[in-house]
Amino acid sequence: MKVRIFLTAILAVCAMQARAASDTDLDSLIKTLREQSLSESVSIAKRLIGTPYRWGGTNAKTGFDCSGLVFYVFKQQNITVPRVPKDMFVAMTRVPDDNLAPGDVVFFNTFAKLSHVGIYIGNREFIHAPTRGKTVAIDSLDSGYYAKRYVGARRAALANASIDQPDYSAGLLAGL
Repeated sequence: MKVRIFLTAILAVCAMQARAASDTDLDSLIKTLREQSLSESVSIAKRLIGTPYRWGGTNAKTGFDCSGLVFYVFKQQNITVPRVPKDMFVAMTRVPDDNLAPGDVVFFNTFAKLSHVGIYIGNREFIHAPTRGKTVAIDSLDSGYYAKRYVGARRAALANASIDQPDYSAGLLAGL
């Protein structure tokens, strides 16, 4: 009986240590998934280059406005973001300019406050649906027009970013 209790206690301690180690692994997994998701955002957006601008547009067949493009790209990954720039800006997590990553959403004051958005692709460039008569394109954050109107960047939260892990330690301790 003492051996059984001893072995159960050892298993319980091992399970708790494995759980602690797996929390670190889980954080690493979530970070990797986030990076992959952001990279996927860029890949999707790049495939849409050349799609016509359309006020209120949210699909590749008929065209996009700027926020419709961002909304569409994230929707393809089952990530829900608000439809309009002002709501996106409030709902998303702030990203310092020195921490921009591909897939972040960049915001501008064009015709009004927080009136334009795009998806950052790296190297100080972003993809966006510029304006009537143009198509989805890549521009530079440093170009005169956008540099003067740049407000900041935000990062969308991953849908289902947590992964549930069972806690086996309670069951192992039940035999004590």
